[in-house]
Amino acid sequence: MTFRDAIRSLKEDKSRTFFYWITYFLTSMFIFLFFNIMMSDEKGIGIITDGSDFIATFIVVVVVVICLMCIQFANNFYVRSKGKDIAVRLVCGATFNKVTAYLLVQTLIIMALSIPLGILCGIILIPALNALISSVLNTDLIISTHSEANLLVGILMGMIVVWATALNLSFTYTNAAFSMMTNDGSYSTKEGGTFGAFLAKIPLIVKQIIFTALFIVPLVFMFNKDVSKLTLSIIGLFGVYGVINFIVIPWITNSMDKVNLSKPKILAGNGFLRKDLDINKSSIILFIACAVVQISIIAERQDRIFDSMLFTFSYILMNFLLALMIMFKSMTEQTGRRRYFKVLNQIGFEETDLKKITHNELFKLYGLTAGISFLYVGIMLLAMKVTEGMNTHVMNLLTVTLLLPLLICMFINIFTYGRAVLKDLTKPL
Repeated sequence: MTFRDAIRSLKEDKSRTFFYWITYFLTSMFIFLFFNIMMSDEKGIGIITDGSDFIATFIVVVVVVICLMCIQFANNFYVRSKGKDIAVRLVCGATFNKVTAYLLVQTLIIMALSIPLGILCGIILIPALNALISSVLNTDLIISTHSEANLLVGILMGMIVVWATALNLSFTYTNAAFSMMTNDGSYSTKEGGTFGAFLAKIPLIVKQIIFTALFIVPLVFMFNKDVSKLTLSIIGLFGVYGVINFIVIPWITNSMDKVNLSKPKILAGNGFLRKDLDINKSSIILFIACAVVQISIIAERQDRIFDSMLFTFSYILMNFLLALMIMFKSMTEQTGRRRYFKVLNQIGFEETDLKKITHNELFKLYGLTAGISFLYVGIMLLAMKVTEGMNTHVMNLLTVTLLLPLLICMFINIFTYGRAVLKDLTKPL
């Protein structure tokens, strides 16, 4: 009975099931390729077995942590959508064990259909990856499959299965029937902590001047050969945080105050955009931070073929996973907005108007993320080419693989947003 209900639920919610599936698929494929790249060279084996390179070992740990974080946000997006379904089951007398089994069966089915296929695609991609590495890095190093790497992949994917299971159990435990019946899937964005309280006491104009300086000054000094670009980038990240938090978001608020009611689509779209930025600002910072740190390492070790290849692949891997995190955080928030769009529809907005609102909102969100990322990474790469002679092919690869994940996630998000808030607007919630 539980298995049959789980299958029926998967069929009824095809879009969320697909995006949950593709997260496991991509994660397993990237992890498989990452560890097999490491095992294709003696240095890579040393990084895993004895931690011979601290920076490389740190990157491996970061890759694993980000994989787990991406799974967490994907799981959060998927399981929250089951809230009302689970609430109805609890109200009708379902036991905790049955509800838990219902969630776990769905998760395990998706894992069983995604993880093996992801590994198989990783195996198929190895020849193409070898050809790409040969043409871009001009090296004879060949990637192949290794039993030790496959063992590590199995252990890590087992950790991910346990992680997702624990998340589902936690969801079932901590959400009572009433809270799930009223759950809108949105995030809380209240600022807290000592640092937030300290910043709150500083006048807005002072914060804007300070963070604008922190944003611009590191970019100016990037072309100074004697200054660490990694240090400048880390300082610049504080500037990015401040620009988003104290310039962009307040500017959106002020623009909404100035827009008159003759432009309701702009007004509504900017309101949703402000919320999107508020919940995603930490993910945007993390996206840029991982990119600039790894670019610094790639530039420092561009003469070491294996290091350059390993860190370039981890850079691509983390860009895709962090773009997925931004997408899933946005999607989780957006699933709770259907009632707002119903109200807009009832007061006279046509469906085409509502579609334009969602499109403009997401174009601005991902455009702003891509613009800030490209500004920092682009200037950093240009400075490294001027001062350190970075390879042009590598520069182009790093630029494309920074922007491409955001572009893909934007189009996916446009599709899911429309499905979540624009479908069957005349039906009751």
